[in-house]
Parts: sequence; C-alpha cells; structure tokens
Amino acid sequence: MTTITIREQESTDSGFTATLSFDGRVNYPIAITDPFTPKQEQSLEWYFEQWLVFPQLGTVKAAQAKESVKSYGEQLFEQVFRTNIDAYSEYRQIRGNLSQIQIERGNRFLLLLLLLPPFQRGGRGGIKLMRRQSL
Repeated sequence: MTTITIREQESTDSGFTATLSFDGRVNYPIAITDPFTPKQEQSLEWYFEQWLVFPQLGTVKAAQAKESVKSYGEQLFEQVFRTNIDAYSEYRQIRGNLSQIQIERGNRFLLLLLLLPPFQRGGRGGIKLMRRQSL
C-alpha cells in the first residue's frame, strides 16, 4: 500500500510551496494557491459555518456552494498532481492501491483535497489521513 506525503515548505504571497512524495521517494516541488476568489471563499464559509446550522434558509445559495466544493477540490488536485508529469504518472500508477495520505503542516487547502472524486474513486474508504503540525 502506498503513502502520499504532502509537506508544506513555506508561505508565498499567493499560497505556499510544498513537496509531494510517494512512499518517501522523490520529492516533487509543488506550489499551492487558493483556487477561489474572496467572494467564493465567503460563500463556502457561509455554507459550512451558517447554512449547515440552519439548513431551512438559502437552499439555492447552499446548493451552489455545495457544488463549488467539487470545483475547489478539482483545482487543488490539478495543482498538486498535474503540474509535474512525473508526479502525475506516479499517482496514476498507485491510485488504486493508495492506503494513506499524510499532510505535514497542512492548511485548509490541502485538507479539502481529500474531498476530491479522484481519491474517492481510488477506494477512499481505506485511505488513512495523517496530519502533522510539526516537523
């Protein structure tokens, strides 16, 4: 079973840099930016922090926010796995045999990565998430 590790390196003006590795082998450099505008972020905040508490109001807005989570995750997936052809090739080889995703010093962008359909299709039920704050 394979472990994917995403290790946050340092903050940038638009997000942060990180490394991506499979079973601790090659560290692929990646850059992560917020895939949404501030307005889209506000919609997600409203959905997760307010609407889920009072789900009777704003059902159309809630449906739009819920659908946007998929787009958010897909854009993160592109940034993490598809910016380097070698990294994406490795991911495609192991995606059906993935057992663990380890996020070190990860922020909310990376945690939402786990909502992605690509991980759900790869048998997400058996994937274990590890989040470490300190290195």
